[in-house]
Amino acid sequence: MRIGINALSAENRSGTGRYATELVRHLARLDSQNDYTIFLHDDSPLCKTLRGVENVHLSRQPRRSRLTRIIWEQVRLPKLIARKHLEVFHAPAFVLPGRCAARMVTTVHDLVFMRYPETFGYFRRNYFHWAIPRSAYRAARVIADSEATRRDLVDLFGVTAERIAVVPLGVGAEYFEPAPPEAVEQARALFPLPERYILTVGTIEPRKNLVRLLDAYAAVRKRLKTDTPALVLVGRKGWKYGEVFSRIAELQLGGDVVWSDFLPDDVVRAVYQRAALFVCLSLHEGFGLPLLEAMASGTAVVASDRSSMPEVVGDAGVLVDPFAVEATAEAMTALLTDHERRAALAERARERARGFSWELTARRTLAIYQDVGS
Repeated sequence: MRIGINALSAENRSGTGRYATELVRHLARLDSQNDYTIFLHDDSPLCKTLRGVENVHLSRQPRRSRLTRIIWEQVRLPKLIARKHLEVFHAPAFVLPGRCAARMVTTVHDLVFMRYPETFGYFRRNYFHWAIPRSAYRAARVIADSEATRRDLVDLFGVTAERIAVVPLGVGAEYFEPAPPEAVEQARALFPLPERYILTVGTIEPRKNLVRLLDAYAAVRKRLKTDTPALVLVGRKGWKYGEVFSRIAELQLGGDVVWSDFLPDDVVRAVYQRAALFVCLSLHEGFGLPLLEAMASGTAVVASDRSSMPEVVGDAGVLVDPFAVEATAEAMTALLTDHERRAALAERARERARGFSWELTARRTLAIYQDVGS
């Protein structure tokens, strides 16, 4: 069977980019029977990874502006799919190309633009409103990262449940191993990593609910005084990131809050592993990959009780209402002051994370390709 995958998002530092990268890498290892065409940027790191794999063919594309890429996906890509006689085509990042002969599969990670439209910019929100429902309706099968996203697809778009397959994301085996000793020094060369800290990882944007996290952190400081760990924010500056830095100034948190852009993989592993606590107070996640990575790293977690996050955490962490600042502060304080409970939750989190792997994600996805293409 001839399968095409649009991996143009693969080198993005987002969860969607990580998903596309790991899916393609693991399919190349697992499946030597089917014939793959991977559409990717001509400077993608995947080009080196996939070089020499006999049943994988690379269709290298130049980098384009966002608008030009959208036009390419809707107009040019269907012609390439037809020319290469692809039988199944997968879009791992929400949007399928224009009408084409291949049987199509799309992965919808979340519908946060529907649940919390105020957390999206005008262009992106309206493009998703136009493109994602059309992709879901045209697809022979829709993949969702979680049961929460599956429910949203049914409730908000009317997609029949039988056409949706839930395939959770994974975490690399390296997260269960100690980070290289030099990774801590590398982290400190990139930003002022404190000795003791609470950690959150993700793009700095309204959906991540970081303003309320800062309010909760300020309440923790009032409770613990000088014994309060620092708060480390790791993630690129996204839409409306200024609100977060303004709130830091308003609360006079100063040097107690440290920010870093996205970090190299070995470095971020070390940062996860050294954290006293990981907090994900997001309003909505399709899966919550940093949450799983923190769990695999052996760090106790406090997470939002909304959307997919309870599916990831289970009973291996503390779930809180992301709108309840005082309750969040109480949960954080309780874990920071109870070493035995924090250590027990960290171990439970690591064991739960072992149930998620990129190999399993790839195997389940391959089964969908085979079903759709049969």
